[in-house]
Amino acid sequence: MLDAIPAEMITGLISSSLGAFITIQAQAQANYANTVEMSLEQQKGNDDSADKAAGRGDAWSKHVIVGGIMLTGFVGLIIMAFADIPITYLYESPVKEHLLGLFKSGGKIEQVTSDGFLIPPYVSHSVSAIVFFHFGAGAAKVAKG
Repeated sequence: MLDAIPAEMITGLISSSLGAFITIQAQAQANYANTVEMSLEQQKGNDDSADKAAGRGDAWSKHVIVGGIMLTGFVGLIIMAFADIPITYLYESPVKEHLLGLFKSGGKIEQVTSDGFLIPPYVSHSVSAIVFFHFGAGAAKVAKG
């Protein structure tokens, strides 16, 4: 079969395939270089924005804000505990499956009322989110160069 195709045709196909492959690779490298250049420009903008944000406030103001938010959450619960104000917390009971999932129970709205100190789960979630955000923002300091 290859005897019927002239050698010039075979070498021409191989050369044109190789030329197309090299051109495609060169274009891919150029696209990658453009992507890297645009990423560096975007990072420069991000660095400028972070530098501006770092200069807006000092560490004490951030500590006061976080402390105020946390105290407000806990002080409100403590006041309600000592003032004998009942706290009602609604939650959805977990769904339990019986007999390989044929029967299900639970999933209803349950109610808990307390006359003492009650910390609902949303308080601990909120406080942990604030604390993690505060320490994460403190750990990610902008490098001055």
